[in-house]
Amino acid sequence: MADSKDRQADWPAFAAKWLTRVVAHGLGVGVVASVLFFANVNRVTLEAIWDSAQHVAFLELAWFEVALHMGLAACLWALLVIGYELVTSREGSARQTLKLERGSVMTETLVVLPIFFILTFGIAQLAINNMAGLLANAAVFQAGRAAWLWSGEAEVGRNGVSGTKVEEMARIQAAAVLTPIAPAEFIQNPGGLSDEAKQMRGVLLGGQMPAFSQDTGATAQTAAPALLAGENMTNFSNQDSAFFRAFDTSGWRQRTVRKFTFAYHSTEITVINGSDEAGVNLRYHHHQAMPYIGKFFGDWRTDVGNRPGHYATIEREFTMPKQISPNPCNPGITGCP
Repeated sequence: MADSKDRQADWPAFAAKWLTRVVAHGLGVGVVASVLFFANVNRVTLEAIWDSAQHVAFLELAWFEVALHMGLAACLWALLVIGYELVTSREGSARQTLKLERGSVMTETLVVLPIFFILTFGIAQLAINNMAGLLANAAVFQAGRAAWLWSGEAEVGRNGVSGTKVEEMARIQAAAVLTPIAPAEFIQNPGGLSDEAKQMRGVLLGGQMPAFSQDTGATAQTAAPALLAGENMTNFSNQDSAFFRAFDTSGWRQRTVRKFTFAYHSTEITVINGSDEAGVNLRYHHHQAMPYIGKFFGDWRTDVGNRPGHYATIEREFTMPKQISPNPCNPGITGCP
């Protein structure tokens, strides 16, 4: 009876102890997930994700990436906790001392280090790829809305809008959302952008060049080509992957220009213009920038923005009910119905 009473008395303390652990670990996972997320988005992308999340269709696309993101955060938090426990643990005085033969420590280190680095690079690349998938959901949503908006104009040929124009506007919207996740610090094609894409790049850069006395958008468009210059932009350095470059080491302005430019080159858009739906099919080729593990996640390509490397192709599709066909000419013009 005494043991039963003791167990009953200890139950509240036991429950409180485990509840505290659950809450603490939950907060830890949340912090890691937040760091992984906010390290790969900017304000423009965050607004696009928030806007997209108001629609059920986006949530249906994104739930898997969100679940995987939380799972990766839990794994990283578990590694941190295990590492902390190993460092701070103290064994009793009865611990036996192992006498290692000369050279065995070095041998074991050489055996373990490659595995450690591959696991580290692999987990980091997997986390980045998952963020790329999440942003691709927002990108296809924004691109689909752009195609939905412009497809009616192209259908009747009003204001000089063509199918090519619709595709380009959708591509620019997708590239703007994918900009934060695109690796910047490797060789890429500095040209090949349309005038509209250069304008969008100028808008993104102009937000980092505040000057109320001048047109920051025009100034940014002029400054952007110079920010693309650099050894790793124009000359192939025989590095298709590097750990530090994968996290972007340049300044914010250079990073913005280089990321958007490569996101644009990495994005393919096919406009869907059916009888009752309009939208896009998005194919984003994400560069596997972490060393040694690119072949595990992607295929070798040399046709993406003049940057040889391994790429994981992320494909998404989004459509919306079509608008009512517009008049063939603008209202107010003589002869326009």
